[in-house]
Amino acid sequence: MSRFFTASLPRQIFGYKRSDAKLMVVEGNIIMNSYLQSLPDLLEEGDLLIFNNSKIVPSSLQVYSQDLQEYLTVNIGTDRISNLFTLEIRPRGTGFRMREGSRLDLLDSSGSIVIFKRHQFFPRYWWGELEGDNKIESVLHKYGKFIRYDHIPFEIPEVYYEGQFYKIPGSVELPSASYAFDSHLVKELVDRGISLEELTLHCNLGSLEPNEFLGKGRLMEERYSIPFRTIRSIFETRRRGNKIIAVGTTVVRALETLVEVTAGTYSLRKVTEEYSDGAFSGTTSMFINGNHRLRMVDGIITGMHEEDGSHIMMLEAFQGKETLKRMSEYANEWGYMYHEFGDLSLIFRNRK
Repeated sequence: MSRFFTASLPRQIFGYKRSDAKLMVVEGNIIMNSYLQSLPDLLEEGDLLIFNNSKIVPSSLQVYSQDLQEYLTVNIGTDRISNLFTLEIRPRGTGFRMREGSRLDLLDSSGSIVIFKRHQFFPRYWWGELEGDNKIESVLHKYGKFIRYDHIPFEIPEVYYEGQFYKIPGSVELPSASYAFDSHLVKELVDRGISLEELTLHCNLGSLEPNEFLGKGRLMEERYSIPFRTIRSIFETRRRGNKIIAVGTTVVRALETLVEVTAGTYSLRKVTEEYSDGAFSGTTSMFINGNHRLRMVDGIITGMHEEDGSHIMMLEAFQGKETLKRMSEYANEWGYMYHEFGDLSLIFRNRK
């Protein structure tokens, strides 16, 4: 079923609060229509919410291609080695029309990007290098824009990309699940005895299509860091018998990757008890679907996702396909808004 409603702009532009978002609640086979401001009533004292504290940075540049004789957009990924970096060329699919050695001239006259090697797993993407003495980070700082897809009609001031949990610069796409949490809602959650913790996962270019990632069984590489404090809070919450809720699919991927790369919960507990500071850090390309057995979280707060994307496939690890289909139908009936500035869902795990 196609989406009926798209959030093209932040609701604050229209005079609403960030937290004036709808919240679809899914527990067992029951689907309820609620609001994000009711979240403190839907959780219990001692439950734990985990947020991604990565902050979006400008990563989009305007270029001109001599080969195609077209003006294009280049979106720079988080994979950067010295002055080499991954990139996607827009409009979508333009990357397939490029060849090794093609030059993309920056419209600000600061130089040219030379693309020299296709991405190993996703051939629509390329590795590129900025010619001359300029560094890509400085060019993005001076001339870069936030990545903007077709559903956003115009450039939005930077202030609208700020939020309560956006602290560590590094994402090229917005970790949107926590976007609607404002200071009033956060205070209400804390006052109710609900714990809040954070981790960092820098969101890479995320426009992969199913035919790209399903065959590979992986997504784009992303860097993460999980503080020992957050891991200790997970163990304490488990010990109390309370629920652990990931705010965003990025949080789920980081935590599930942590389990995959360690020797299990015993070693995690031992390390986090011995060290008061520090974090587990690494990279992940994990793709989670209905075949994955979740081990770290009991639920997820996430946006309304397209039916054929990697995010909705992750939700199959929480609920069956039939329930997710009903969610999509209700979302259209109840006027839920999609994309990063849209509404949310709270989905409790109903699969073993």
